[in-house]
Amino acid sequence: MRIEKRVLINLGQLIAMMLFMMVVFGCSRYPKATSRESMDFIKQVYTACNTKNEGRLAACKEHLAELESEQKITAPELQSFKQILELASKGDWETAQSMALKMAQDQVR
Repeated sequence: MRIEKRVLINLGQLIAMMLFMMVVFGCSRYPKATSRESMDFIKQVYTACNTKNEGRLAACKEHLAELESEQKITAPELQSFKQILELASKGDWETAQSMALKMAQDQVR
C-alpha cells in the first residue's frame, strides 16, 4: 500500500511539472517565424482570410512561392502556410483565419 501511495504522489508531481512547463514555455502549434518576411507574410495571410478576399488570397499564393524560391521560409513554415491557404481556397475562410491568428499568436513566446 505504501508503494502505491508513493507512485501516486510521484505521478501527481509529474503532472504538476508538465502543466507548469506548458504555462511557462507554451504549447505552440505552429513553427517559429525565421525571417522578417515570414512574420509579414503571417499578417498578409490573416488579412486575406479575415476579409475573405480572393485577390489577396491569390497574392498570398504568389508571395509564398517567391518566399520558397528565395529560401526565406523553412519547410515547417511553408507547410503551415500551404495548409492555411488551401483551406481558404476551399472556402473555409473562418478556419483559415483562426489558423493564421493562432500562427501569429504562437510567435509571441
